[in-house]
Amino acid sequence: MQVETAGVISLSPLGEATGLYHLVLTAPQIAKESGPGQFVMVRCADEQSLDPLLLRPLNIFRYHPAAGRIEIIFRVVGRGTDWLARRRPGDSLSLLGPLGRGFSSLEKYHRILLFAGGTGMPALFGLVEQEGKVGSSTEHNQEFVLLYGARTKEELVFLDLWQAAGVKVLTATDDGSAGFHGTVTGAAEAMRISPGEFDFYCACGPRPMLQAVQELMAKYGIPGELCLEEAMACGIGACMGCVCETVHGYRRVCTDGPVFPAGEVKFS
Repeated sequence: MQVETAGVISLSPLGEATGLYHLVLTAPQIAKESGPGQFVMVRCADEQSLDPLLLRPLNIFRYHPAAGRIEIIFRVVGRGTDWLARRRPGDSLSLLGPLGRGFSSLEKYHRILLFAGGTGMPALFGLVEQEGKVGSSTEHNQEFVLLYGARTKEELVFLDLWQAAGVKVLTATDDGSAGFHGTVTGAAEAMRISPGEFDFYCACGPRPMLQAVQELMAKYGIPGELCLEEAMACGIGACMGCVCETVHGYRRVCTDGPVFPAGEVKFS
């Protein structure tokens, strides 16, 4: 973990009126140390300004150690991300990272089910792409199936990258404009998963989705991990502003997570 001054290579809107952006940065040290499920804290204010004061936590979508680059997908939801969406190539950003406990190694698993909800998708992509090495390679005899949910089809982004990585992609939209009409858990139930069909799962998305995924996978007896999305003030465990309740008591999402073993997080 370190503070690094990153250079903006490109910033592109994803679709019309989605509020989603794809940001590519030069950040050699962070790219070298990043792993699937980790995140960075981004300062979203002009150099001489303290408004907004707090940094913004953003999942790392892709990391390229050899090229010294990282990629981020974010949604404009307030003043900080609105400021970020107005950056230009050549601008500099102050990053803190990589942060958090990421996903465990999946090498011992063969059939892995992934659940992505909205901006939770970027946290999962590192599981199937490791600097050009596809996670579903024949070396480990792995197969990934992604259930990707969004409000509408315009928000289902980078499907081609998942498919190029050899991942079977199933989509679900709230408005029925693409794939299953409903939630990712509804799509999973429609799959009629048989005993032993999957031996692990990973999920990232909003809390209601994660709760539903955890409950459904528990019925099937499939172990997994959940990556929580939380508002954070510091990102390093000092402020205690992102705690969640677990079976072991309260834990800090920024340092004890954001990835937790399924069954540990208590959703209220």
